[in-house]
Amino acid sequence: MSRRWQAFSFRAQTCVEFEPEDFLQAAGLVLYYNTTNFYYCTIMFDEKLGKCVSVLVCDAGKYAMKSQPVAVQAGKPVYLRVIVEREKAGFYYSVNELEWKPLCQELDVTILSDEYCSRDPLSGWGFTGAFVGVNCQDSSGRKRCADFDYFDYEEIE
Repeated sequence: MSRRWQAFSFRAQTCVEFEPEDFLQAAGLVLYYNTTNFYYCTIMFDEKLGKCVSVLVCDAGKYAMKSQPVAVQAGKPVYLRVIVEREKAGFYYSVNELEWKPLCQELDVTILSDEYCSRDPLSGWGFTGAFVGVNCQDSSGRKRCADFDYFDYEEIE
């Protein structure tokens, strides 16, 4: 589920119940332009940490981790938040919805624009604009699901 950005500054938040079993399963909050340009605040599985949360970027088809994975308790929901203020974004997580910890800040969201993506032939020219939403995938084929308790979007003045 996703929605188009309708303001230069906004906050989006969700609560996710998800128990990944391996690195092929992920769920979380996404800032999305197209398949080659997005940010993904994801709950995933790490061999050393187990269930963890991190921020990934795909910029012109090139993937990178933007934050180190942070372990979170298995069997518990995780709250995820993104705050976009004009051309910058920051992702946060919480285990109790009271204390928010930063994962990655000062992310350049101009990579999620028509102007940026039109420079790269792989990105293609778009007209949809940027979206914010929730996402879940299981590339293992085991059909692991995520339960999103809610998705809130609030414009900031």
